[in-house]
Amino acid sequence: MLIFWSIGASLSETVFDAGLRRATVNQYIATYNADVAGYRQTVLNAFEQVEDYLAAERILSQQTDKQKEAVGSAQEFFNLEYDRYQTGIDPYIDVLTAQNTLLADQQALTNLETQRMTSVVQLIASLGGGWDHAQLPTPAQVSEAAPPATTKIQQ
Repeated sequence: MLIFWSIGASLSETVFDAGLRRATVNQYIATYNADVAGYRQTVLNAFEQVEDYLAAERILSQQTDKQKEAVGSAQEFFNLEYDRYQTGIDPYIDVLTAQNTLLADQQALTNLETQRMTSVVQLIASLGGGWDHAQLPTPAQVSEAAPPATTKIQQ
């Protein structure tokens, strides 16, 4: 008879838990669903960032191409204006105006290229990539890659 009472006590303990087991399972299910929703949000944010930076790179690439054309036209304008000044047709103020236009276009091109490079770095970072400090170019390599100024300077 003593065994019966000890089995009965342990049986009633596992059968009647006042909904604790169901509440624990529901808690774990809710935690899992919250984790899944957080993961989905993270993935969607990553896709959004990649798409944004790809679009920015494409747009900035097109703008850079157009700005290069503008710099070429401004350079041609400056050269023509300088030649006209040399022959005595135009005053020097016209050369300065042409040079100012050329320099402004070159500055705008430099700004666009900087924005484009920044956008590409952000794209790489959003893809989870990066690089080691040792792989970055030295300042000398960067200055060698820069296009030389082709303006004629009055002496």
